[in-house]
Amino acid sequence: MTTNVFGALRATRATRLHGPVRIRRPPISSQSPLERGGPLAADDEAGLLESLAAEFYLIDRLDDAIDACARALRIRREQGAMAAVSADHHALAVYEWSNANRTLAEDHTARAVAVLSDDATTADAEKIVQLGHGFAMQVFMALHASDLDRADTALVRAVEIAERVEDPALRAGAFDRELLRGTAKRSRRSRGDPVDLGGGTQIRR
Repeated sequence: MTTNVFGALRATRATRLHGPVRIRRPPISSQSPLERGGPLAADDEAGLLESLAAEFYLIDRLDDAIDACARALRIRREQGAMAAVSADHHALAVYEWSNANRTLAEDHTARAVAVLSDDATTADAEKIVQLGHGFAMQVFMALHASDLDRADTALVRAVEIAERVEDPALRAGAFDRELLRGTAKRSRRSRGDPVDLGGGTQIRR
């Protein structure tokens, strides 16, 4: 049974995209921790839980995905692995959103960015990339809340980071800023709201 489970995990290692977000899925070695035998190291346990959470998500076992990822999050926090903590908050935001828990999804989205807020200028590529994904997730949440100003603010940050790092998933998730602003302008015109044309100029339809 264990062999079959890990065979399935290895067969689905490709990154799962959900709109503009990415679920972090750590690499799985050719020999799994359970197959090696002995007690699991903390990093191995967290990685296994994250992979299981992603698999549970793919088969719509959302409560199990949330439980496994929350357990991984606790381990990552104890390790002080803040990029991984951010990634787990990001994944939990996806799982809670899919499980119709919008408030919890918003909370995890905010935490995914907050835990790396002091690392915006770091040279640590993993932290920078994960911060970019956190901002991209904020864009996703803001758009669904019809909060176009918040979406645009987060998108600016996501685009800035995408331009600094080599991460295809982040580049794909960080939408074209001008397209979003064009959408915002059209939406605001339809409501009769002021439209900022830049340079302090506003028009009202």
